Amino acid sequence: MMEFKTSPRLLPGYAHDWNNNGRAHRPWYIHFDKRDGEQGRLAKKPTLEQSIRIIELTHAAGVDNINIGFPTEKRKGFEDLVVMANECLSKHMRPRMLARPLEGDIQPIVEIQKKSKGESREVEICIFQDVSRIRMAVEKWAIEDVEENFKSAVKLALENRLNVWIGLENASRTNPEILKRIAELFRDFEGVNGFVLADTIGYLNPTGAFALFKFMREQIGDERFLEFHPHDDCGLAIANSLAALQAGADGIHATWLGMGERAGNVDLVELALNMYLHQATDAGRILHDWISLLAAPHDNGGFDFHGLLRWEEKIAEIYGAPIKRTTFRDPEAFRTYVGTHARTILKALLEGGINGANIVFSPFDPSNLGYSTRAGIGPYSSEANVILLVAELLNIDISKPEKLQALERRLTKKRISERILKFAVGENRNLKADEVLSFLKGQGFSRRI
Repeated sequence: MMEFKTSPRLLPGYAHDWNNNGRAHRPWYIHFDKRDGEQGRLAKKPTLEQSIRIIELTHAAGVDNINIGFPTEKRKGFEDLVVMANECLSKHMRPRMLARPLEGDIQPIVEIQKKSKGESREVEICIFQDVSRIRMAVEKWAIEDVEENFKSAVKLALENRLNVWIGLENASRTNPEILKRIAELFRDFEGVNGFVLADTIGYLNPTGAFALFKFMREQIGDERFLEFHPHDDCGLAIANSLAALQAGADGIHATWLGMGERAGNVDLVELALNMYLHQATDAGRILHDWISLLAAPHDNGGFDFHGLLRWEEKIAEIYGAPIKRTTFRDPEAFRTYVGTHARTILKALLEGGINGANIVFSPFDPSNLGYSTRAGIGPYSSEANVILLVAELLNIDISKPEKLQALERRLTKKRISERILKFAVGENRNLKADEVLSFLKGQGFSRRI
């Protein structure tokens, strides 16, 4: 585990962190759901060889728990699951498989456990059941029958030395009294590792996610694990995940590229960054094991996501699926066209504070992603925007204040800042880099200072 001496995104003493509400956190982790990711409309089913590669990349990302599939009574892909389970176990990852509370679903996983190279209870089974009233009404299920089938299935799995999880499909629309009944039903079952609460249709908002996990944590106590399986139908999967973690969840189910049914599941890379930021807001906070595998210490306690982004690209090649263009995947997201912001960034640089310049208008230091704080020129820009963009285009070292000061004097003397800002206002749009370069060339402006 790694201890960070400072916050990953705030300079101690300079910024208050409202995200730190003083609540003690249990260690957080990510569970990779391969099965869910592959049932989305964007995925093409990987071969066994590609599946092994996905497991290798997921392991490299530091994730040590993975749902590899759902062997049905027809045992489709049974031998492949044996190979994947052994691949996980060889890397000290815990393979998990899904099963309904049916003997025909459980027995294939029992056989995979027997054929695997793992020890007792290293192969996990998540026995899932929808206990919401809407589903029970449609299926004409009685809660008493559901409970009896559930109990029998869990006993069968435990007798066969599987590591058992209780999965509650559609938990986000299930009445609290039913959730309480299920919690009480398995409270005394030795060998039940934990509970998974699914927001199967992406119905929750952060307030609801917090309330659901706070309630369930109270029902099961602190001895068992509690995981969240979010969907992103309403675009709230990340927010709901953070709320669930704050309320007592231990782990979140994520997929590479956010793939999954309908609008998809929570994106593993987005979740990783957010969990890192919000887990490490206290100075000296100890991070969970999986994060330490990705972390590279910087002077400011930063976080290196280069590897994770490279692995994501390889995953995208396998699935033939696109990568989301979110803030931390796009260097242009760190470019400001606002004059007041650019002035503040320039002031920080002139004082020799490149770290401060990088985070004064960013939630984290972009240098940890291989990016930097940048400026563009548009109708709302100032002279500072021109200085910063010209420095970038001419490869001037902005970490050296004397270089920036010399550039500023030269731009002012030739009235280049004034002219180019006037051009941007006249065009009423942001200028392209090649336009700025052409303008500089026309003025006989070069890197030599």
